[in-house]
Amino acid sequence: GVPRYVKRKSRENFDIPVKDLISACNEKTKLIFISSPNNPTGNCTPEDEIREIIESVDSRAMVVIDEAYAEFADSSLVNLVTEYENVAVMRTFSKAFGLAGLRVGYGIIPEWLTSPYKKVAMPFSVNSIAIKAAIAALRDPAYLRKTVELVKHERAFITENLQHVFKKVYPSEANFVLADVAPAKSAGVYAALMKQGIIVRDCSSFRGAGDSFIRVTVGTREQNEKVVEALI
Repeated sequence: GVPRYVKRKSRENFDIPVKDLISACNEKTKLIFISSPNNPTGNCTPEDEIREIIESVDSRAMVVIDEAYAEFADSSLVNLVTEYENVAVMRTFSKAFGLAGLRVGYGIIPEWLTSPYKKVAMPFSVNSIAIKAAIAALRDPAYLRKTVELVKHERAFITENLQHVFKKVYPSEANFVLADVAPAKSAGVYAALMKQGIIVRDCSSFRGAGDSFIRVTVGTREQNEKVVEALI
């Protein structure tokens, strides 16, 4: 297949231009992929807009929603899988559960898709250690709640403080915050922070992002204070 990219709206909010996305689809469209919360902007796509997209393509195309950061958000679109036959939601243990090194995730998919999936899935896609770790993580919801609460609290701390430094800091429902450092360049800010032992993401490698965005991952209060102090 040939991918077609639909550019998100202006720097005001980076929302999905629903009408443009629908217009970009045709009878050959087989898959629509949406990240919510999105990386690196951190914003979620409202459910009513997702429904509009799903219903516009009927059942001729699958709508796959990447919810890698959903635990940090205030809503999820998992319920849509039970309502539509052409919706799948992808999740991971790499973010909120802290199991990135084990490369384990899961999908919530309609029942009819399980058989086709098994035909193309790798026979040993997840090792036994990763499976045991994932099960253990699911059995400890208290730890997950504590982690999410910490991230949300510290995310607000970073957002509030960086708003005094940069012209635009974006509301986030993920475990990171996006900031526009213009008129500075993201590469320069990244390099300057690296010299202080601080790593942020230079977002210039993201399609259409430009050269003035950095993504700051939420850490502990001590780490976050160090980042804020370095950027002031």
